[in-house]
Amino acid sequence: MITSVVFDLGNVLIDWDPRYLYRKLMPTETEVEWFLGNICDDEWNAKHDAGYPFSEGIVELSEKYPQYSELIRDWFERWEEMLGGPIEETVEVLNDLKTKEVSLYILSNWSAETYPIAEARYDFLSWFDGKIISGESGIIKPDPDIYQLLLNTYDLTPHHTVFIDDKSANVNAARSLGILGIHFQNPAKLRIDLEKLKYSFYSSGSLAKTCCFKLCFFDSFRHTVGVPKTVSLGRRVYSNVFIAYLGRIFLFSYFSHVCLGSYSRTCGSSTKIFSGNVIRDSPVFYWLGVDNFRDSFSALCCRRTLFPP
Repeated sequence: MITSVVFDLGNVLIDWDPRYLYRKLMPTETEVEWFLGNICDDEWNAKHDAGYPFSEGIVELSEKYPQYSELIRDWFERWEEMLGGPIEETVEVLNDLKTKEVSLYILSNWSAETYPIAEARYDFLSWFDGKIISGESGIIKPDPDIYQLLLNTYDLTPHHTVFIDDKSANVNAARSLGILGIHFQNPAKLRIDLEKLKYSFYSSGSLAKTCCFKLCFFDSFRHTVGVPKTVSLGRRVYSNVFIAYLGRIFLFSYFSHVCLGSYSRTCGSSTKIFSGNVIRDSPVFYWLGVDNFRDSFSALCCRRTLFPP
C-alpha cells in the first residue's frame, strides 16, 4: 500500500528552464544553446544545487570567461525569469493525493539561495508534509545518501513510498534503495503509472460501494435468470461468462469517475478466462491505466479486492 509520495520539483511540478531568460539576452537559439552547454552548464549549476554559494561560483566563472561575466551574473540576479510557471496538470495530481490524505514530500536538486523565491511564488509548495532540498543538505541526487536522508528524516518505509522525477538516473537511484520509482514524462502518464502501482485517486466511499453492489447484483441476476451458454456477435461466439463480464464493465464504467482502479489485484479466474487473444490492448482499458484487456479484467472484475474493506 502506498502511504507516501515524493516529488521532484523542476519540470515535474514547476516549469524551469534557463532558456526562458537567455533567449531575452542573446540574439539566436544557437548562441543560447552554446552558452548553456559550455559556460553556465549543468555541472556548474549542480555545484550550486549542492550548496555552493552563487557569490563564489559567479566570481570564479567570470574570471575564467570575463567576456561573459554579465551573462553569468544574470543567472542569479535574474533567476526568477527562468521560471515558466506551475505544471498545472501535475499540480492537479498533487491535489488529488492531498485530498486522499497521502503524505507528500519534496526531494529536489535546488539551490538553497533560490528555493525561497519559488516557495514564495507557488502556493502548492505549502501542501507538502516535508522537504529535502539539496542546497540545504549539501547532497544532490542521484547520491543514495540524499534518499536515505529523506527516509530517515520522515521515517518513511521504502516499499510504501513512491518517488517521481523527470531524470531516469534519479529514479534508478531511488529504486536501488527499495523506493518505488516513477520516471516522469507527462502528467497524464504519471496518473497511469500511479494507477499501475495500485493507488486510486478517487473516493472509495459510498458511490464506490454502490458500484460494487451493482456488480454483485449483475452476478445474481445472471445466475437467477440465466443467459445462453454462448452468444454470437458477428463471426465470433463468446461464452456467457464473457458476456457477463462485459456487463460488469458497463456497470463499472458508469460509476468509475470516483472509484477507478481502487486497490485492484490480480484475480486468478479472470486471468484464466482472458489469457487468450479475444480482445487485447483496448484503448479504453489503456485509458484505465492497465497494459491489456486481460489485466483490465483482473483489476476490475474481482469484487473481493476491487474495494478494500
